[in-house]
Amino acid sequence: MRSERDETAFINLYNKNVVVIKSHFLEWKKVPNVIRAAPLERQENFLQTLYSLASLYQKAGDGSLMALLVDTTSNNPIIRWRENIAKAQELSGEGKFEESKQLLLVTIPEIETSEGNVREAYLAKACGHLGAVYCYLGDYKAAAMNTHKALLLCREFNDLEGIASYSGNMIELMKRMGVREEGDHLMKERVATLRQLGRLEEAIQYESMFND
Repeated sequence: MRSERDETAFINLYNKNVVVIKSHFLEWKKVPNVIRAAPLERQENFLQTLYSLASLYQKAGDGSLMALLVDTTSNNPIIRWRENIAKAQELSGEGKFEESKQLLLVTIPEIETSEGNVREAYLAKACGHLGAVYCYLGDYKAAAMNTHKALLLCREFNDLEGIASYSGNMIELMKRMGVREEGDHLMKERVATLRQLGRLEEAIQYESMFND
């Protein structure tokens, strides 16, 4: 009963304010700078609020806001970057590495212009995946450059899981490129990071591989 009353109240509110809300929706859809600089959770909440608003309007018989939101989602950089990274991973999973590479090469420069938690959330992941794509394509120099960039970003953001992952990737790349010295340094970093994460057994096993 309560949900029905709430929905009725919303429809009444909608009828009174539909012109004002529609006139401002395009402005709201462009994520404000203050939201982009906020924690990622707040950004996601902002976008979810817009979607919920459009959904409620659709229930009231007006699908114009949902059409506007869906048709122009790509204009929202946060959504676009997240979807591009997911699409690049999907393409790689299908063996379409060249297509995945091109998508990431377009996306990464855009993410680099962002600030705060958005940059932290997406840039290292995008660079790390691009490094993996180059590795599959046999371009180890480009793979190392992008993987190292991802590792540096994870160090900057104190992302221990990222450090453990990308330092391991770098070690494998250094092996393929015949660079021993850097590999030793990265091995020590990865072992130390695994220990920090509480993954002691994995750290011991990994360290023993280099001491045999």
